[in-house]
Amino acid sequence: MRRARSDEFDWNFIDRGKSLEEILILLRTLAVPFAFACAFTAAVPSGAAAQTLDFTKLYDFSATGNPAVVSQPVGAPVLGPFGKFYGVSYYGGPNTCGTVGQPCGTFFDLTPPASPGDPWTETTIYEFQTHEDGLAENANPIYYNGVFYGTTYGGGCPSPGYCNGTIYSIAIHAGKTATKTTLYGFQGGIDGSRPTFLTVLNDNIYGITNFGGSTNAGVVFELSGSPLTETVIHTFDGAAEGSYPQYIVPYNGDLYVSLAYSGLYEGGTIVKLTPPVSPSTTWTSTVIFSFGGPESIAWNPEGFSFGLNGNIYGSLELGGGGPCTSIYGRYPGCGAIFELQPSGSGWTYTQIYGFQDGTDSGSPYAPPVFDGSGNIYVSSTGTKISPKSYGAILELSPAGSGYTPTVIHTFADGGGADPAGMLTSESGNLYGFATYGGTGNNGTFFSLSPAP
Repeated sequence: MRRARSDEFDWNFIDRGKSLEEILILLRTLAVPFAFACAFTAAVPSGAAAQTLDFTKLYDFSATGNPAVVSQPVGAPVLGPFGKFYGVSYYGGPNTCGTVGQPCGTFFDLTPPASPGDPWTETTIYEFQTHEDGLAENANPIYYNGVFYGTTYGGGCPSPGYCNGTIYSIAIHAGKTATKTTLYGFQGGIDGSRPTFLTVLNDNIYGITNFGGSTNAGVVFELSGSPLTETVIHTFDGAAEGSYPQYIVPYNGDLYVSLAYSGLYEGGTIVKLTPPVSPSTTWTSTVIFSFGGPESIAWNPEGFSFGLNGNIYGSLELGGGGPCTSIYGRYPGCGAIFELQPSGSGWTYTQIYGFQDGTDSGSPYAPPVFDGSGNIYVSSTGTKISPKSYGAILELSPAGSGYTPTVIHTFADGGGADPAGMLTSESGNLYGFATYGGTGNNGTFFSLSPAP
């Protein structure tokens, strides 16, 4: 697999209604050193050659001799300033939060070695301080206009307890010091509760909460103005629209959200939110697909991405026809990867891969990433199925009208477990975090590189 040069991409997609911010924002689906990312994904040709990728554990978060520094990195690495990778950890740091005294979590960077063969260096940039400061970072930040923006799943209130979460910003100065600002603390009412992923559309920051709103089914919110103000733009109904929002992606001037539960067939949905035509009107919600019905045998949509062909590619945690049992006692199958293709006034669903709980593991939740040849890369965790496994990374190579799957790495505990999101680099490498595993079960940072 080879990462295409910048002059090999179809730059005409920039004129297809996307804002510049959608292209420039460094998000989870794809990241490249020349800073064009987010909705910038690869077109899917009719055929692409799969290549061998070599796995390397670049950093073990237990290897510092102080396991409390960083523990359980989540989401995808973010390529940011000073040529470094950035991330957050669910646990770690010297400060304790919550009623059970859990570590509050950290914001850190990873610096590549100056010479080949030398070790990577981890630096903890910020240690979350108190319940009010935030705890339990559960989604990777975004890097926008020189500042990192992220969420904490808990915290935001002065009294000990989990609370409802926060939105924060971190500005890094000369690669050494950082200024952290809490932008908003959720109240757990109509404003939402338990925020996760953020994105950018038309110079405004948008995000989702798993819960809250008038239905307690989750909301989509906007951060805009100066100072930044949180405004709920949509509350999900917990019925046909779905509930428990999982991921948010901007595309062609609209926002798309996956919801894990409810929907017409109780298998989750993907919803499109169209901006108002005037300030006095509201966003328009359209359910583009409901999972679990006659067209699909898989449930719980999670991370997803758009290809340059306008199709959606995403992960389904449960179902898909494999020989697994869900930990919930229903939804048989090991999970699946799906494609949604616009078709007339609707979308056509295709399951492009069903996990088998072998070397491919199962139960994927991270968004697929792409290379310049049209190959799709997905990670699986095995977390929601039985028997449990440590996770795997697969390559899906276009072959005619379908895809050829290749397991390029199966995780064992020493190299990491439960891989989270990934990004691709211009050199053709994949970089990612494993939330668990490693020497002390605090997680790892890894790469997959084209074999020489």
